[in-house]
Amino acid sequence: MSFIGVETMYAAEELARRFGSLLESQENADVTVVCGDDRRKYHSQIICPQSDFFKAAFWGNFVEGKTKILELPDDNPLFVRRMMRYFYVLDYEEEDERKRCRYIFALDLHVEMYLLGDKYAVEGLKKVAAVKFGGSCRSLSHVVKFHPKTYMGILLEMVPRVYTTPPARALRQSLAEAIACYIDADLGVMRNERFKELYYAHPDFAYDTMTAGMVRAHSHKTAGVGYRQAWAAKGC
Repeated sequence: MSFIGVETMYAAEELARRFGSLLESQENADVTVVCGDDRRKYHSQIICPQSDFFKAAFWGNFVEGKTKILELPDDNPLFVRRMMRYFYVLDYEEEDERKRCRYIFALDLHVEMYLLGDKYAVEGLKKVAAVKFGGSCRSLSHVVKFHPKTYMGILLEMVPRVYTTPPARALRQSLAEAIACYIDADLGVMRNERFKELYYAHPDFAYDTMTAGMVRAHSHKTAGVGYRQAWAAKGC
């Protein structure tokens, strides 16, 4: 990495640290966001430039522009809090506050954050959530061979979430590729009743999985190796 790259990365980390401190201290915060029992103050100069929704609410000719209080009654406070933190540090926490399986929680969380970003027009949050979702899918594709029923089941349970929610379209490729990766190693999964159910219920899922499998097969073939051997060697 070049010196300029290191310097830029350090500057970004330092900026995130300082903005994070500003979030915690709430110093000079001028607007309030209420979600459930969670009521917190934020800085409109930081959040509004990143979201047309918040910009219209606090800087437009709406009631919230006068009261400086915005209520989000239909959302989960845990996810909203993460979204608001994103505005300051351009990331969100992934700790399992619900004490569930960390893989299930991670996939659920990234889908929810992506949908929240879409709902409130936070394009940067959508991009971060999509990248994190893809990373979690790839992580599962690496370990699924050790506990196939458990981890493959987790991937399959994400299919209805991702394929029945139009805004989540950007997440589909990552999920389909992870499932195709496992099918590549064990064609027996195609006899799995849950897989067959989802395959026929969601034509887009069937097409994406088939396409991902064909791309994998072609790439392994052109590399001059069997794709089962490549999967075993590279961990997918």
